[in-house]
Amino acid sequence: MHRRLILVLIVAVGSLTLASLVVVRTRFPRQEFRTCFADAAGLRPGAEVRISGVQIGIVREVIAKPQDKACPAEIEMDIATPYDLKIPRDAIVEVQTSGPLGPPLIAINVKHATGNPAPNGAYLNSKDQAGALEVHK
Repeated sequence: MHRRLILVLIVAVGSLTLASLVVVRTRFPRQEFRTCFADAAGLRPGAEVRISGVQIGIVREVIAKPQDKACPAEIEMDIATPYDLKIPRDAIVEVQTSGPLGPPLIAINVKHATGNPAPNGAYLNSKDQAGALEVHK
């Protein structure tokens, strides 16, 4: 009986924690961006999206499009922050890892960006693994 009660409490606390994270995430203004890579380097949905090392969102979808030579790997990103975030249109997106054994993540580099803010749903430029700049749609 005691074990069952403890199990129910653990499940309830876990469920409430998960629900609170979803509610907190959905109440922030949400933006959506896309980018393309020649190689997604093992990137998966749920991976972090960062600017200057700060997590600002997640990868929503990774789509293989081998028939599209200009965009063989399309990445869709969901960005949600409690503050107004304007990503410059000329920001550069790349796949990185957090440490030598860490999972792949998206890093948006704004160091040399000077353009106007990208509109919601825009394609951002990407830098593939070989370092060549790709300009997309």
